[in-house]
Amino acid sequence: MWIVRRMIVDQLSAGAGAAGEISRRGPTPVLPLRCLAGVLAALAMTGCQTLPDDPGRAGISDELLLSGTVVFGETVSSAEVPEATILDSTEAMRTFVDPRIRTGGTSVTRAARLLRKLVENGYFERGYERHLTQTAADTFATKAGNCLSFTNLFVALARMARLEARYQVVDVPPSFDSDLGLLFRNTHINVLVPNADIRGAGRGDLTVDFNRVDTENYRSQLVSDAYAAGLFYNNLSVNHWRAGDNRKAFAYLAKALETYSRNPDLWVNLGAFYSKHGAYEHALAAHYRALRLDGRSRPAMAGLAAAYAGLGDMALSDAFTRRVEHYRRRNPYYHYALAQVAYQDEDFAGTLVSLDLALGLKRDDHRFHYLKSLAQWQLGERMEARESLVRAERFANQQHTKRRYARMADAIAANEVPESLAGAPLSGS
Repeated sequence: MWIVRRMIVDQLSAGAGAAGEISRRGPTPVLPLRCLAGVLAALAMTGCQTLPDDPGRAGISDELLLSGTVVFGETVSSAEVPEATILDSTEAMRTFVDPRIRTGGTSVTRAARLLRKLVENGYFERGYERHLTQTAADTFATKAGNCLSFTNLFVALARMARLEARYQVVDVPPSFDSDLGLLFRNTHINVLVPNADIRGAGRGDLTVDFNRVDTENYRSQLVSDAYAAGLFYNNLSVNHWRAGDNRKAFAYLAKALETYSRNPDLWVNLGAFYSKHGAYEHALAAHYRALRLDGRSRPAMAGLAAAYAGLGDMALSDAFTRRVEHYRRRNPYYHYALAQVAYQDEDFAGTLVSLDLALGLKRDDHRFHYLKSLAQWQLGERMEARESLVRAERFANQQHTKRRYARMADAIAANEVPESLAGAPLSGS
């Protein structure tokens, strides 16, 4: 779901209010339309610790890691899955960015006109389809996709509109969901138009986001088109893994790493794949490869702990586990992740135990209170659920989220069933 407010709201029709969001941070305009790109990883977050030297895995080169031979008994080539150019445009796309959009006087004006035309042509009516990862051209044709799909579309169209659109990764607190016996960590990716011109207000960075996640106060980093293409292939890999097609899952992951090998998360995913199939030596090699790129990667450390345990080397497994657990115990988002898994398993009492630990470390994340209200509702604790919603409203940053929590709390007070409470998403967005 997308919203539009403040700067561009005056330039959009009333119907655009459900499609995108624009906000201003000081003198700098921010245009959120938000995005999550799924990254398969072990449950751990980054932090600072000294690591042991990488002992290396004898004879396991990057080329061998990307062959899949140890799992499939033969080389699995990335050529087995189709190549995709995520930003290729079609004639219809070029026609869509008409002269009125291309010739807008300022960057903000061109972005506003492009967004308005997307809204008016129904590009956000189907909503967010979490697992549908598509190229810009396919997203334009189907008007459907997840955040990465719509980010690809916006980047491609924006560049046609003379906007210097770039991909940007945002370091937001993680949100997890469980599947395949693993935990999925999400990477948030959005669009940045640097040094955008704003008539009468100088220049500033314009951010375009998909999904309702508040990213304003978190660190961000510009990434290349190749980085985004790596995430694209990674998402397709995860989708095929979910569907049980391990060969295609591996081929897409290999293609992701061939496209962009400097993203440590992709190596962690490869390590997780090998561990899942009992190829622990190869898993170690992949996780150490991730650590060479990011020596603070907790997902890589957690993966090493699991792989060493699979090999029966409990001394090294315990050493890496201690490194990770020391951080996990002090990380509210680790306990929040466990609460999410417990909720999905319908262990609502266990959900509350993990949430109390999370809230003991950080009380001002509205998502913790929202999930607590869901668990309390499931346990029949109506008034306690209302109190949690009141606290969630207090700590939420975005007005649409505050209003949603307030409506739900008011419904409970009126002895009514609140909207979507029983089946609401764990993120709380």
